[in-house]
Amino acid sequence: MIKTAIIDDSDIDRILIKRFLEKYSEERLVYFDISEYKSAEEFVASGQAGVQLAFLDIYMEGINGIELGRTIREKDKDIVIVLVSGSNEYASEAFEIQADYYLKKPVARELFDKCMQNVLCRTFGRTYVEIFTGRKPVKIFVQYIFYVETGGRKLILHTIDGDYETYMPISSFLKMVPESLFVRTSRFEAVSLLHTERINVDDIFLDNGQQLVLSPKMSDDVREAFHRYRTNYEGFDNTFRLIKTKA
Repeated sequence: MIKTAIIDDSDIDRILIKRFLEKYSEERLVYFDISEYKSAEEFVASGQAGVQLAFLDIYMEGINGIELGRTIREKDKDIVIVLVSGSNEYASEAFEIQADYYLKKPVARELFDKCMQNVLCRTFGRTYVEIFTGRKPVKIFVQYIFYVETGGRKLILHTIDGDYETYMPISSFLKMVPESLFVRTSRFEAVSLLHTERINVDDIFLDNGQQLVLSPKMSDDVREAFHRYRTNYEGFDNTFRLIKTKA
């Protein structure tokens, strides 16, 4: 659970950011404890205890977002700061207070999701792989991958956000991800045990409704890996590091 503060004197803009966070949480299994503040003064008075992520509107009456950012940085250098503004006027000040991202109003959902992907990868220790789709680098959280399959030189990653294609052997991909989380199910596929619901004689059933064929040659290894994962791990902590089952 990421403790999150939205500081904005506009009710509409606060509601929008909150809705985007809730949608991001629902779709990507990242959870936020959200508090709202109508002014910088109100946030400062709260003591900002435990806040990990803060969205600061720059244009507020009284203490503006830049001044609040300076105050936050003096007290806690680790809080992730996302500045929200209708212009680029304060870009240099954003750099000065070491803001982690700069969102321009009106905030579009696509840009908001890009912001979240960026700050979560860089600041909350999320486990991710970086691939190239064409010439463009893309970071994908490991827990968002259902399974991967290879065809020729291409590797296709099937994820919560859709499919991504890259040029990489499946063996190279498996070296990039936690060994306890993925298992090879055939020469051409590897599946995430996190998203595996059950296994029968010939098939693997994923939690997104997909059904994959299980190679007879790999059946024993897959079942052993699935049992080991279910026995030893209870999922991810709030930074998406695998945590062992409590004794």
